[in-house]
Amino acid sequence: MKPEFEYAIMDNREFNIVSEGDAQLAAALALAFQGRKATYWVSHPQHGLIWLWAEEHRDNKTSQMLPSPHAASDVVTPTRLWLQAAAKMGREHAFNWEDTKGLLGGDCSFAPAWRVYHDFWGHVGDYHYALCAVQYAIAWIGK
Repeated sequence: MKPEFEYAIMDNREFNIVSEGDAQLAAALALAFQGRKATYWVSHPQHGLIWLWAEEHRDNKTSQMLPSPHAASDVVTPTRLWLQAAAKMGREHAFNWEDTKGLLGGDCSFAPAWRVYHDFWGHVGDYHYALCAVQYAIAWIGK
């Protein structure tokens, strides 16, 4: 028996992955894009790099048009380069490494990582046409 709403696409999902490495970044972006393509992007001080499927203007930020539609696999390298550039500009995730001293317990540590996410209904903050956002995160490494 086929589902009654075979054509329906779930659009009210939330998404949040924290990891490290290019292979995991590619997989997270593929999950977030769901086969769709980015046509715009914006670098936001709070939300990070936002990949958009349509043009949007929020928070006095104008989204930038891509030269052609980009699939998830097309944005892995630009995303990694954005993370590297943001780190050089001091825009990595605000995190006080001193706060981790009492949490380590001898068998774990913290390391810089990235986060690929979008909020409920696929939004990122006030951006309603977001495929996802990417920002620095802190990964808890341990057993």
